[in-house]
Amino acid sequence: MNTSISGLYNKKVLITGGLGFIGSNLAHECVRLGAKVTIFDYLDPRAGGNIYNIEGIGDSVEMAFHDILNFDQVSQFITDKDIIFNC
Repeated sequence: MNTSISGLYNKKVLITGGLGFIGSNLAHECVRLGAKVTIFDYLDPRAGGNIYNIEGIGDSVEMAFHDILNFDQVSQFITDKDIIFNC
């Protein structure tokens, strides 16, 4: 499997912490490269995630507002993904 950043076209990508600084910038780049992006974020105000960080790509990504510490919630989103980034 090609996991280089240029090989993301049509890949199903999950980004945990996707509303934080690193995750949201990664999400923008993945969308630009043609990946099918799911952002998984709890939106904890102490963690720095912000929905405005994905301005411009919000319609191009699937959002999942869940706690990564809850295995049942996480397991619903990881089964069909090609690549998972933990930010």
